[in-house]
Amino acid sequence: MRTLFLTVSAMLLAVSANPSVAIEPHQKDAIERLAAASPAPKTISASMARHYALLLWVEDFCNGRSSEPVRVFLLEKGGLDKDAFEAGWMDTFDMLGKTDPKAMCVLALDMYGPEGAQIKGAWAPKEAPGR
Repeated sequence: MRTLFLTVSAMLLAVSANPSVAIEPHQKDAIERLAAASPAPKTISASMARHYALLLWVEDFCNGRSSEPVRVFLLEKGGLDKDAFEAGWMDTFDMLGKTDPKAMCVLALDMYGPEGAQIKGAWAPKEAPGR
């Protein structure tokens, strides 16, 4: 698990060095609100990890793509407690392995899609070929 976190951290450093990667202000505000809703660093880290893990999962299972700047900012906010981030990550992937992918994709669209309730525009379905 430590290797996973170190890999993700290395990705964060590589992406954050790229000046073309920018998070939308409304997305940053949404993530700040989600973090502020958590009372302690451990809780914040676990919460950010859950959102991060969900965004990666939907990329693999829902024929969509998540926003790299949103993922990077979630990693930054979740870095307060690395153990809590890793635990939140693993709990989320365990939960996702037990869910119906179609239902989770619908939920992801509601939470993170272009009009998402949690982080608007953090994830979008890929357009069908020929469009």
